[in-house]
Amino acid sequence: MEPKVFLDTDILVDFCASRDPWFPAAARVLNLAAHNKISAMTSAAGLKDVFYFARKPEGEAKARQIIYDLMKVIQVCEVNEAMWMEALKSPLTDTEDALQLACAIQNGAEYLITRNVKHYKKAKGITVLPPPALATLTVSDEFL
Repeated sequence: MEPKVFLDTDILVDFCASRDPWFPAAARVLNLAAHNKISAMTSAAGLKDVFYFARKPEGEAKARQIIYDLMKVIQVCEVNEAMWMEALKSPLTDTEDALQLACAIQNGAEYLITRNVKHYKKAKGITVLPPPALATLTVSDEFL
């Protein structure tokens, strides 16, 4: 069974906006999801942010297509009141990160993949890794 991996918003924005120098690592993560080597998920709140960042340079129609394509390979998890309550009580100083963490944990993610690992230093109940660390998981490196 493939690992359940929560993708932080920065990974998705890096991929969709082809942001250097982070695009290659983000592309490898999405490639793993597309080839069912990981079970990838993100929050509906994070996907909204991806749409916002994609819409600015790409326009409305292209941004919609980007979101549609992402939804083919990643599960979108709702954000609810319980997650907000958890985020507001979190020791994480950034509420957006705390909300992502609560969503990941409540949806059974084993790993949270983010470029900003330092933002999650106080996270408990999940392993937080940068994108290149996916190679340490028990997935085939055929797509890395």
